[in-house]
Amino acid sequence: MTHSRLNGADPHPPLRPAAHSGTGRISANAGGARSAIRATMQRLAGAGLAPETRENVQIVLAEVINNIVEHAFAGNTAATFVIEFHLSPDQLQLTLTDRGRSFPAGRLPPPRVPDLSGPRATMPEGGFGWPLIRMLTSRLAYRRENGQNRLDLWFDLAAPAAPDPAN
Repeated sequence: MTHSRLNGADPHPPLRPAAHSGTGRISANAGGARSAIRATMQRLAGAGLAPETRENVQIVLAEVINNIVEHAFAGNTAATFVIEFHLSPDQLQLTLTDRGRSFPAGRLPPPRVPDLSGPRATMPEGGFGWPLIRMLTSRLAYRRENGQNRLDLWFDLAAPAAPDPAN
């Protein structure tokens, strides 16, 4: 089992009681990816997730789901994978599981942004997704076990501001 952590947190702590949760199966192709992102975002909006948080979640989901389709399944458009969400008042947890290829070396890519110091013609096209995912999530964890990839992503939710007693 391989774990990757941010902030030294347990990569798979017990789930907090969820106010809202859901599960969906995704087809590993571009249409399935778009549909899954749209459906998940609609359910999170319906559950009351704040618009600014939904924007970050949508960016992360698009990056992660497209990586699964493009890299884990690489052309196997008949494959499927699963997304789950658990939303509590202070946290959103997304879990994606698939039976595609594992990450190289069995762990998440390193948290470094590609070198942008060269001439424009030599600038990389990719390599920005994982730094962006790390920036927008509170923490993340990956493991491969029994031929299955599991990626957990957490978003800490800001508590609503207390009403101003002067107003």
